[in-house]
Amino acid sequence: MNIESITKAVPKLINPIAMPDLTDPLKASAVLIILHKIEQKWHILLTKRAEHLSSHAGQISFPGGRYETHDEHLLDTALRETEEEIGLDRNHLQVFGQLEEHPTMTGYRIFPYIAYTIDLPELTIDKEEVDEILNVPLSFLMESRNQQLETALYQKKKYDYYKIIWNNKNIWGATARMIVELTNHIR
Repeated sequence: MNIESITKAVPKLINPIAMPDLTDPLKASAVLIILHKIEQKWHILLTKRAEHLSSHAGQISFPGGRYETHDEHLLDTALRETEEEIGLDRNHLQVFGQLEEHPTMTGYRIFPYIAYTIDLPELTIDKEEVDEILNVPLSFLMESRNQQLETALYQKKKYDYYKIIWNNKNIWGATARMIVELTNHIR
């Protein structure tokens, strides 16, 4: 699989300077889905959030975070947060697409952007935010048998969610939902 076929398959960058709706009761956040090569195979970069965080502690996620008023736009939020969390300078990335926004049960509206880099530079983890970087093979994520649909009860309501287990790491919720959406486009 080459990057040209991936970039053609996913939704294009609709509005790179999109701003959040500040009247929305959900908190705007933006993430970067970063594709990169290891030994000639495409991988997706994920992070394990620090265990001491007050929200989503220890969960597997994409680099990114909440929109802040000094951000120029939502893509800027995703790029800034990626630089802060893992030290990946925005100049190393080619942003080429975005997925639909993803509201969460925990009060966020996530705007996912898609980027790639051929040569992933050495990264510097901010231990206040991230415990670990995971490089998950895209080929593993593309396998529909690895995308398990589960049901859970949350605040007395039933919800369906995706779960992906990779190397004993549980990727679930909005992150898994975005991975499933991405891989459906690529297939």
